[in-house]
Amino acid sequence: MSRLLKRNLLVLAALLLAAMQPLKAAPDMDADPTLGQRTQQRTFQSQAMSSEMSFDLYIPEAYEQEPERRFPIVYWLHGGGGFPPGVVGVLAERFDSAIRAGKIPAMLVVFPHDGHGRNMWVDSKDGAIRMESFVVGELVPHIDANYRTVGAARGRILEGGSMGGYGAARLGFKYPEVFGAVSMLNAGPLQEVLDPQDAPTAGPTTAQATLDRVYGGDPEYFRSQSPWVLAEQNAAAIRSKVAVRQIIGAQDALLENNRRFSEHLTALKIPHAFEVLQGVSHGSPRATFAALGESYWEFFRDVLEGSGGVSGEAKADPANAERSALIALERESHHWWLEGNTEALTELFAEDYRFVAPNGAVEDKAWVTGTDPDSVRMLQVESMRMEPEEVILSGNRAIVLGVIEMKATVAGRPAPERLRVLSVFERSDAEADWRLAARSTTPVRRPPAAPN
Repeated sequence: MSRLLKRNLLVLAALLLAAMQPLKAAPDMDADPTLGQRTQQRTFQSQAMSSEMSFDLYIPEAYEQEPERRFPIVYWLHGGGGFPPGVVGVLAERFDSAIRAGKIPAMLVVFPHDGHGRNMWVDSKDGAIRMESFVVGELVPHIDANYRTVGAARGRILEGGSMGGYGAARLGFKYPEVFGAVSMLNAGPLQEVLDPQDAPTAGPTTAQATLDRVYGGDPEYFRSQSPWVLAEQNAAAIRSKVAVRQIIGAQDALLENNRRFSEHLTALKIPHAFEVLQGVSHGSPRATFAALGESYWEFFRDVLEGSGGVSGEAKADPANAERSALIALERESHHWWLEGNTEALTELFAEDYRFVAPNGAVEDKAWVTGTDPDSVRMLQVESMRMEPEEVILSGNRAIVLGVIEMKATVAGRPAPERLRVLSVFERSDAEADWRLAARSTTPVRRPPAAPN
């Protein structure tokens, strides 16, 4: 195993360990009376963000009345600048009223705070901001471990407004095995390339500052993290696993970018609802909800039909958190291959494939150095993604089954397009974190042998 793989696994194991720690006690509810009676304030120490992070949690009345039931959950992501004062309480009250009226199934709603207001729900290029790792690798497992949730993608919805709509789209499209639905309200930026001089709501100064701080001033890094590109990379999984809704105001400056994004999803054959609200501009949540009326709740009813409550143990099931964290661990252990780590790629290929040497000879399991410049140049990867499909837990051993899809060539010849992956994770009774014990890959097809 390469040193880089070991380092990544150690970091992700630390995230898993943090995610399994108990939540801290909630502050006195009187500390913020705007939250309402059924919304709690919570904090926990985040390894990803190297700080204490907070979230507000709405818990429906049915949670206490039905101790055998498990509940779906909505993760509601705020826009730039964070939640304005009182907005969390207003949103929580809307959900509470709809649940009491029977318009939607009873559900939990989490309102995460990004700590700074303009972190874009992204892991920044320099690693200083790790909001993606916080939400997917820590917050979701944390909630699953401490509350009676459905604990599967079919019971998780991402929704957000403005920057939060962008975050909901990119996280939902990147992790279709974690989130089963994405709802974007006046979302942005949804364009493929960010041009600070063409930032309709943020303006050139703020857009440039965000590009510099979060994306390292690198337009290509912005593009790689964008919902536009993630939709292209994961189109097949999104089509089959994720319900998508996109709502934008007719007077919103982001209308044209949203329209183009909807057209992009249509071209990718990704089913989605796209609605333009007349008389609504950007930054007008009350006007947005007023224009939507009762239709706002239809999306939640459709997504959660059959997932509104599942009988189970009275206490929270930590296995839900284990599965979520193992999926995140498996995906992350593959993600850095996308960043051009040819050493890891050559190790992977050498274990399972035959390669054509520069002299035309076929070499089985021989291309292992990864440090030979000539060998590295033989490998050209256009794209690669790892899709976990199933997690099997048995005591201190876990098996993650998945598929790698890629476009690559070796010495000019096509590499396998699909690989079946089986990863085994283990830990001892004294350990809380998982470690990769073994991984095997089986190609769906092999590159053709070189002619004699």
